[in-house]
Amino acid sequence: MRQRRQEPAVYRTEPLVVPGISGYLPEEARGRRDPFTPIVEKESRVVVPTREVTCYECGKKSRIPVSALSAHCVHCCTHLTLTDYILKPGAKRLTKRTLGEVVLPAQTELSLLTVVSGRMVAAGKATGVKLRVMDVLEMTGNASLEGQVQAGRLKVKKGSRVQVSPGVSVGSAEIKGVLTARLHATGCVHVRDGGALIGDCYTPELRLDPGAVHRGTWYPIKS
Repeated sequence: MRQRRQEPAVYRTEPLVVPGISGYLPEEARGRRDPFTPIVEKESRVVVPTREVTCYECGKKSRIPVSALSAHCVHCCTHLTLTDYILKPGAKRLTKRTLGEVVLPAQTELSLLTVVSGRMVAAGKATGVKLRVMDVLEMTGNASLEGQVQAGRLKVKKGSRVQVSPGVSVGSAEIKGVLTARLHATGCVHVRDGGALIGDCYTPELRLDPGAVHRGTWYPIKS
């Protein structure tokens, strides 16, 4: 007796949307196949405020949370400190590396000071220094620095009489007080009214306001 060939079973993977009690399909809905599409709500993401910092090793920029006290450079993996420091009197062979602010208070005298920082405020005196300030070096009072000094921008506060020997290399400078130094700048040097620059100046642009003084030679250089 020849056996009847059975057709293979057909399985349908799409579930039906049943708008009623499970197991009961309305008459008008029979024969209709509606694939079930789940509704997935978008996850709410917390946006953390960030800021841009420049690594003091490779010089590349990264974004870190605003409230972070330390971080790692995403390019060279250097550990970056973001703490602010106030230098204490009497310290010798002091080394600080931070993207925060370093303060050299008035009436403070230090020797053999090495600093890499985001900002620096200098009101005291230091000899044998190696300073690299990535943003702003602000000098005030009777500050005096002797050694290698580099900064992105130099600001000399009004009423101050400061000295940097043998000289300072900056991106730009704004002088409202009296600065005695040999100044190298890749950008503009602006001496404000009542300010004075005593020393030779190497810059593509030297701006003197009425009442400003420059005692030295200006050497125009290409920017």
